[in-house]
Amino acid sequence: MPVYEFQCDTCGVFEALRPIALRDEAPNCPTCNGKTQRIFSVPHFNLSSGGALLKARQTEEPRVEKREKQPSQAGYQSHKRDRPWMVGH
Repeated sequence: MPVYEFQCDTCGVFEALRPIALRDEAPNCPTCNGKTQRIFSVPHFNLSSGGALLKARQTEEPRVEKREKQPSQAGYQSHKRDRPWMVGH
């Protein structure tokens, strides 16, 4: 279930776990039981996990690779079979 933020006029902002089907129906405030209004905020991302941080570090600097020799030019290959479209079958 996603976490949504709501604001009470007297108590302030609080978070509530709500099903997506009930995202537009504001719950009552948990402290004063008053009316609330849903507010929109920036999504929370955890970039400190190992995989995301490692991937971010790898993309910062390009990796330099050297070729030992130039790739050979692709040439015309003749097929000695009756069905040249079935190469390798």
